[in-house]
Amino acid sequence: MQLDVKERLTLSLMPWHTIEGNIITFGLVREFREALSFTENEIKLYKFKQIGSQVTWDNNQWQLKDFEVGEKVMEIVSGFLKDLNEREKLTEGHVTLWVKFIGIDKKETKGKDEKKKRNRK
Repeated sequence: MQLDVKERLTLSLMPWHTIEGNIITFGLVREFREALSFTENEIKLYKFKQIGSQVTWDNNQWQLKDFEVGEKVMEIVSGFLKDLNEREKLTEGHVTLWVKFIGIDKKETKGKDEKKKRNRK
């Protein structure tokens, strides 16, 4: 799976500390989180700057990075995203991750949108 800078930063901020599982799960999570981190070369390339709690980077150096995402990590990230969705806490920054980790079921989306419209009336 290819992830961009924003997706990598968003994933790194997911509530990984809430995961429960066995030693194998924690090993997989550790590997994935380490892979999400940026190398010294990437930090120089993207010219990261942190101002307060906000991080900016040079969009002109836009590159995707390949990640191997196994079934368990896919399940965990999907769970994070579904939880945010249920609590209506998804942001625009989560949309591309939703598509990559969960996908879009047009029937499901259409049904939920119609239900919301009915509830508003």
